[in-house]
Amino acid sequence: MAIPVGLLGWQRVIILPLDDQYYCIYNNIDYCKSKLFPYRLLYSKFTKSDESATGKVLEKEKLILKDSLMDCIYAVRHGNGRDWWLVTFDITQTEILIFLVNKNGISLTNRQPTFVVNRSYGGIGQICLSPDGAYMAWYHLYTFEKDGAGFTFAEFDRCDGTIHNIKTRILTTPILGAGVAFSSDSKYLYACNGVSILQYDMEASDPIGSEYVAAEYDGYKYYFANDTIQPNPIGHSVNFCLMKLGPDGKIYVFPGSIQNRLISVINSPTEKGTSSDVRQHSLLMNTVFIRTVPNMPEFRLGPLDGSACDTLGIDNHPIAKYRYEPDTIDHLRIRFTDLSYFRPETWSWDFGDNTPKVSMRHPYHTYTKNGTYNVCLTVSNENSVNTVCRTITIGTSSSEDAEPSTKPDITLFPNPVEDMLLITIGEYIPEHGQVTVYDITGQQVIRQRAYYGHNNVDMTQLPAGTYIVRFVDLGSAQHSLQG
Repeated sequence: MAIPVGLLGWQRVIILPLDDQYYCIYNNIDYCKSKLFPYRLLYSKFTKSDESATGKVLEKEKLILKDSLMDCIYAVRHGNGRDWWLVTFDITQTEILIFLVNKNGISLTNRQPTFVVNRSYGGIGQICLSPDGAYMAWYHLYTFEKDGAGFTFAEFDRCDGTIHNIKTRILTTPILGAGVAFSSDSKYLYACNGVSILQYDMEASDPIGSEYVAAEYDGYKYYFANDTIQPNPIGHSVNFCLMKLGPDGKIYVFPGSIQNRLISVINSPTEKGTSSDVRQHSLLMNTVFIRTVPNMPEFRLGPLDGSACDTLGIDNHPIAKYRYEPDTIDHLRIRFTDLSYFRPETWSWDFGDNTPKVSMRHPYHTYTKNGTYNVCLTVSNENSVNTVCRTITIGTSSSEDAEPSTKPDITLFPNPVEDMLLITIGEYIPEHGQVTVYDITGQQVIRQRAYYGHNNVDMTQLPAGTYIVRFVDLGSAQHSLQG
């Protein structure tokens, strides 16, 4: 479904499911009248089902509000587990506007002061809510100078759609940076000002006082392979502008440069300080993007069980889910990250090696030897119990093994490739993996270490042609691919 006049900026459109219908909500800029900021909030409503892939538009370009607004809009599930709260700001960011989205339509419910000092007309920033729906945070950037920006967070009441206990941190923002995101367990809030990623402990008595610099921009720039401006091609900074928590529990950090193909990743956002593991410019995208970030709410947020607004008989039945990742130094030491949803209250890990079960939410576990293990996570609350099990294969059981018991899931992307080749190794943890690239004559042209997860291989120095990519672990051939 096309949005009239298109969109320029981020977080300017969001799609919210409600029973068997969907609201597409967006704001509008009048370019013809040189209005640089949104002046209307609109929606279209449509249906879509497995039986009708094309769907049907029920309402189109319906006016919600006509006012001078900030670019960004976001949403969080109502405490009843079905409806939504839609949030945005007036043009000065001194007032928050909160709308109720339910079966009767979309209506403005609350306008509250934010107590943020307005430094100029306009301003940009990103809005997010914690995965548990308890906190809302937003960045406000007015000028690229000292004290010209910052972020604010507040408690969010999912029953009545109001904010409380507002706190603001003023930051220097020397370049375009306006991102905020929470860790998957809602414990840490992250903010980026273009050159730094800052971490805040939301469980501390003074979250702002817990500030920790998780990463400083290292100055890396991306150069497009087909750049014709020689001998001085334009480098595109892979700095820190916008952030988004992914369904895998990682936070993806998008640069502020006008175009790019690389993003950074906070690999373990639930860990404190530098253990959060910020991997700068580590993920290559398949196409060029311009300050792009998905704008999706937390769909896996249920009702506030037992609250005054828990009126629809919907309960939180937890669903168990996790991811794992080995230590890059000791492949037998595995970090497990809980990704369960619908309010789990207890966790029980069985690592499949006859060791005692563990009740931590995000545990580390060290195996004594290579092998195949069935790892199960059980989560529960007062409503139900749920278990998920996955088979994890670690290395070859001996140097003579020709194949592991579970074949590694290895993908190459893109193919054909112009610059960086992304090799992803899944469902197998190598002890000492290596990737070797051969030309069509069998001559080795590239060789490097390969780890579980993403591996970037620089192909820019190779002439056009066909190459063989081979992955081995401890000298035993595990997988070969032609590209």
